[in-house]
Amino acid sequence: NSGYQAVLGLLSCIPQKTDLVLYDQYSHSSIMDGIRLGSATHYKFSHRDVENLSEQIQRHIKNFENIYVVVESVFSFSGDTSPLLEIAELCSNHKNIFLIVDEAQGVGVFGKQGRGLCNALNIEHLCFARIFTYSKALGCSGASVVGSNALKNYLVKTF
Repeated sequence: NSGYQAVLGLLSCIPQKTDLVLYDQYSHSSIMDGIRLGSATHYKFSHRDVENLSEQIQRHIKNFENIYVVVESVFSFSGDTSPLLEIAELCSNHKNIFLIVDEAQGVGVFGKQGRGLCNALNIEHLCFARIFTYSKALGCSGASVVGSNALKNYLVKTF
């Protein structure tokens, strides 16, 4: 019933013990709490620093089955936006790196019909999952996780 719970549920169940999660150091507490509840190894990268993210990927890519990169489209802590174009391109260059974007602050503000910053940048197809929070710009309760049919089926069977 909230964006916090959607993020918590997604990040605590998708990355597995053999996976790595890389997240921006200014990520919302829901992201960090969800990652900590899961079993994957996790490291933060410097805020909005694609070069540092790339270095972390190169350092760890051979040691993990999958890597999940988690960012907010608009950071609640600082109000600035993620360099999503660069991050999406970096992730799409590898078959086992998956981008997860928390659109809590971007939905209702960016994109066609307020669909978020990923929509505005036309990179929705490069995202493994996007989390929408309805309590910010939309002014109601609830949240959703948007992704592929495989992700949807996994989440429905898991929960």
